[in-house]
Amino acid sequence: MTTDALATAPLPPPAPSRGKGRVWRTLGLIVLVLALLAASSLAAYLWLVSSQWMDQNDTLRSEATAMGEQLAEAQDQAAALQAQVETLEGQLETTATRLSDVVNEEAHAGDDLQYLGDLIDAYANCVDSYDEVLTDALNAGYTYRNSNASSVQADVAEYCDSLAEAYAEYTAEAE
Repeated sequence: MTTDALATAPLPPPAPSRGKGRVWRTLGLIVLVLALLAASSLAAYLWLVSSQWMDQNDTLRSEATAMGEQLAEAQDQAAALQAQVETLEGQLETTATRLSDVVNEEAHAGDDLQYLGDLIDAYANCVDSYDEVLTDALNAGYTYRNSNASSVQADVAEYCDSLAEAYAEYTAEAE
């Protein structure tokens, strides 16, 4: 029976050959080594690129800081110049106003001189008219009251009084 039991028992699988397993292990090891080298190369490349980017970032940061400082200085200068422009505009406006006032005063002074000259001429006419009235009165003597000389004297007096009033108004306005 023992022979039958052996005859009916399944046979164990054949043992793998030693040559095929070794090739697969060697091939796996080579692939593993190549993957490790590729990963190491990639890591080295990424480290190098990262280092360059950090250096470039530091350079750009320092340049940006310098540019920011320059911008701040330029803005300060612009603000100072704007303040100077506003001051100069104020001075220019004041000067223009003063110049206009002086020109107006000069024009007014010229007008005043003309007015006073005309007033002096009118007073001279007034004096001449009084002189004529007095001359007529002295020459005509007794007929003065009955003549036209009385109305002429009243007209001259009215005219001279209007000149005196005009001069009084002028001096009141000038004060």
